Amino acid sequence: MFTAASSCSIALRSYGSECTADSPAFSQIVLPLAGELSMDIAGRESVLDRTRVAYVEAGSRHDQVSNVVNRSLILDLPRNELDALFDWLSGREVLAER
Repeated sequence: MFTAASSCSIALRSYGSECTADSPAFSQIVLPLAGELSMDIAGRESVLDRTRVAYVEAGSRHDQVSNVVNRSLILDLPRNELDALFDWLSGREVLAER
């Protein structure tokens, strides 16, 4: 069961004009809050903003870069927590609709 005490971490991050690369041992969900962020995840490129989020599978190489001021909420999730998180989310009411 996913609980607030689960071993995920949450961080606010900003990225600059120098490309940074990572291959984390955990999954990540990238939720842009401001600006734009260009990402390449395992060879698939996209520009993220408040209307487009990203999922980075554990162990996948990803690069990120931005030429504008940006801020993203990053959820770091150990592999064993991911299924529990999705199960937990599926039982919740929708908080907002467009």
